[in-house]
Amino acid sequence: MSTLISAARGAEPVDLQTAPSDDRTGLFCLECKRYLKNDETIPRVHCAKCGKANLRLFLLPADLALINATTVAQVTSRSWWHFTTRASWPPAENKLVHLGSLPAAIARVSNGQHKLEPPHLNGTAVTALYFHKVSISSTELLTEVTVEGQSSTIREDEALSSGQLLRYVNFYEAPGSVSLLLRSSDVEVVDTIPIPVTRGDISTLRWLTRY
Repeated sequence: MSTLISAARGAEPVDLQTAPSDDRTGLFCLECKRYLKNDETIPRVHCAKCGKANLRLFLLPADLALINATTVAQVTSRSWWHFTTRASWPPAENKLVHLGSLPAAIARVSNGQHKLEPPHLNGTAVTALYFHKVSISSTELLTEVTVEGQSSTIREDEALSSGQLLRYVNFYEAPGSVSLLLRSSDVEVVDTIPIPVTRGDISTLRWLTRY
């Protein structure tokens, strides 16, 4: 029996029963009958093979436990990361921040979304990329799980004021994986991996999958 979460931007509902292979995303093309690969360029709103936007979002099997979790402890039992160009993070001012798995963080810079020749990221010159591993001190878990692109502003305001931990399923980056939204004051960096940016080729990030 399938458990469904609300759909994202016209996509079909998230089906918690499907288990794509490790080298695939949670996006399935209903035209080509295939899962999109991790190294396909994003944003993944169209299939790279057929060019159509008839995509269905599935939850990655490794993240099913995060959806079924009922306590913060269950969610924080795995490692959580944040990718940024800032060596010093999180920001001093209390604001909402996003956390994801390390593979999801790597996917953000290794699948063609960001161009680094010469070293630039989102138009800003950088000398290194930083992967921050964090601990989480939130004490309350929001029951509702949403899909990327459908987060409620009211819910986000509630998370900032109450300190609740929000879960959402990614649609654009690392599709099918679960990420977290929480206030920066509830995040503490416990480890940082700097990756020097000296050329456009960022294949050196692949070794991080073994971290």
